[in-house]
Amino acid sequence: MAKTIKRNIDVIIVAGIGLFLLIGAMMGVYEKISVDYVSAATTADVTVSATVAESLEIWITGLATSTSINGTTTTMQPATDGTAIAFGTLTVGEVKIAGQKIEVTTNAANGFSVTVKQDHNLSTSTLDIDSFKDGVASTTPVAWTSPAATSGQENTYGHFGFISDDSDIDYPFSSNTWVGFDGTNTFEVMATSTGPVEKTDAEGHNQVAYAIEISGLQEAGTYGNTLTYTGTGSY
Repeated sequence: MAKTIKRNIDVIIVAGIGLFLLIGAMMGVYEKISVDYVSAATTADVTVSATVAESLEIWITGLATSTSINGTTTTMQPATDGTAIAFGTLTVGEVKIAGQKIEVTTNAANGFSVTVKQDHNLSTSTLDIDSFKDGVASTTPVAWTSPAATSGQENTYGHFGFISDDSDIDYPFSSNTWVGFDGTNTFEVMATSTGPVEKTDAEGHNQVAYAIEISGLQEAGTYGNTLTYTGTGSY
């Protein structure tokens, strides 16, 4: 009986030792798995976009009498809202000068330009007052002179011209020099190569003046035309 009991104890001990070793081995594997485990991560991209629309606004206002514009002085007040220049009844040998202020606000990164053109010479249904000077327009500004008034040459009876005080335009005006419109061609009167610009900035406003003079040969009548300003941004 004693032997049998001894064997039983041996078996229990051996079984206990085996179980202990098995548990230990399993713990070792568990520890290894825990140490070697790496958490996986995923990413997602988000594209963000926005658009800013192009913008350019122009304001034209009439300047008061006696305003100085690039060496000349206005002699009359045009419409303050910039919609009309009414020279009224012209007097032979008298130069009438009206001024306008151009203001621009734009988000154009590379600046802008403003041009002006006429739809035709100052005209009645059959007659006209020609461009400065004596009907021969030029992009080279020159000092104002009176019409030549040569009988039989109607283009010398009277003329109409303009001046700008912006030094950045294609053909800068020196002090008190003028050009005339060449048919319906456009003429640059304001420009800058920098931007964006607010109308209150130094580059955001400019002044122009328009002058008219007739001789005693200019035919009687009521003359008119339309001036159009166009602003173009460099985006």
